[in-house]
Amino acid sequence: MAKAMDVAYKENLYIIESFAPLIKALKLMGERGGIYRLSVVDDQKRAKGVISSLRILEYIAGHKGKILKKKAGGLEALLQEPVLLFMEEYLHKLPYSFAFECIVQYMVENKVGHVILVDEKDCIKGVITERPAIERIPPRHYGINLSAIMTRKVHTIKPESSIFEALNLMAAHHVRRLPLLSEGEVVGVLSASDLFRYLVKTEGPEEALKEKENLENRLSEEVVTLSLPKPVLIGEHEDVGELLKRVQERWIPYHPVVSEEGKLAGVVSERDLITRFSRVLGMERFLKLIA
Repeated sequence: MAKAMDVAYKENLYIIESFAPLIKALKLMGERGGIYRLSVVDDQKRAKGVISSLRILEYIAGHKGKILKKKAGGLEALLQEPVLLFMEEYLHKLPYSFAFECIVQYMVENKVGHVILVDEKDCIKGVITERPAIERIPPRHYGINLSAIMTRKVHTIKPESSIFEALNLMAAHHVRRLPLLSEGEVVGVLSASDLFRYLVKTEGPEEALKEKENLENRLSEEVVTLSLPKPVLIGEHEDVGELLKRVQERWIPYHPVVSEEGKLAGVVSERDLITRFSRVLGMERFLKLIA
């Protein structure tokens, strides 16, 4: 039985100091695509909270923090405020001595994709996400089509929509990614990381977003102006094992699933590959796969 610390992330990729400016969180998530949560720590690396991409989107879109934004003097100033003002205090944290399978079962049952491993002093020892579990599942034929585990209710956006419309839609529906549809076909996938990378495209966080018109102009630009890679599509009748093979060869955590006619039928995210697949397969069998 593998220990959680054997597969946990132990670097500072997922950590941010509580007094760091919020814009640093945007920069970290934008530079290192695929990171959507950062553990907030004090100077002793004790876990204090978590800041997520969705939380940040809510503040940028104005769904939260209207009084704080006004007091700070606008969005640009707000992004220079310390992370501790925006973090969520609720943490999914477990002892670092736990077995990996126990952590994964906890993630499935609580529908979370980020667990912090701490010692007896609440200091962070590591972080577990869905990725280590997905990489341990054998990419073989399971007799389970993607249609059985995909998310069918998908929020989409048009390429000509503005950046602000995109982040507002993400914040409103609590989604980190939006497929781009043009004439009914998927032509791209926009993520929160893409938005953050676009908004803070300067060399250092201290230089980013200093000018008000700079940010306003970027928020009004069309989504199509972003350099998004060609989407990786997969058919709804493909076996889960085929998707696992693709994901393990090249880490792409989000796949639009299309019908035989090439129309969007749903999506499969890293969360789906853990929570939905384990429920269809059976938890006991699933845990044996990743042992």
